[in-house]
Amino acid sequence: GSAGVKSGRPLVFTDHGNYGHGRVWTWRDRVKRSLQRRFTRHIDHFTFNSEYTQALAFAAFDLDRKICTVVPNGIVHDSRTVDMSELPPELLERVSGKFVVGTTSRLAGFKRVHLLIDAFSELQKNWDNVALLIVGDGALRADLEARVDGLGIGQNVIFAGYRRNVRAYQNLMNTCVFPSIGEPFGLVAIESLAQGKATVVMADGGGIADIVRRVEPENVVQGVGELITRLAELYADEQRCADEQRSGPEP
Repeated sequence: GSAGVKSGRPLVFTDHGNYGHGRVWTWRDRVKRSLQRRFTRHIDHFTFNSEYTQALAFAAFDLDRKICTVVPNGIVHDSRTVDMSELPPELLERVSGKFVVGTTSRLAGFKRVHLLIDAFSELQKNWDNVALLIVGDGALRADLEARVDGLGIGQNVIFAGYRRNVRAYQNLMNTCVFPSIGEPFGLVAIESLAQGKATVVMADGGGIADIVRRVEPENVVQGVGELITRLAELYADEQRCADEQRSGPEP
């Protein structure tokens, strides 16, 4: 940063962070914020990857008179057929014929995967042909597995762990749920939408909610209660489509 300032040239600064939003601050965080404030005075143009990140920056720094632009992240669309050959046969057997609710996520606190587990626990009380597929790993995995055991739903929940071929696992899912809070962007939502999956997020999800709200506003929900309701609606839609396919076109 200092080299750019000393160059005397116009500076464009891109930030994709959430400025420590939602976590307990230390004295190091406060020192860093003070230094960031000084640095922003020298920036000629700011870009952010979501309206959410931009709003946080406005709250953190005096950017009223600055030129700011939101430039969302993107993905390279892969039109190739998803390779399902590497998926474990036992996984395919467990989800066969089931409505699969899934997530691909780091198992960390702000990802709030426990909310998805709680919602699924209620959903599976009414139907036995549902499964929850959790793809990812992290510090909270053991806690989440214990939560599943405590709810007595282990027979319907699959922890797949960290996987490189995420598209193949997403392809098994009927709907993808990302219950994060304060995501700066949420690239997984774009990846999920690109596969044509119903993508459900929380209203306080930050950038990830900005994405989904533009294309599937009905899939932005408030709290576990609305998440349960929305998953039930998506399940009903899926079952109705399956029934229509089995019965064939009307004469």
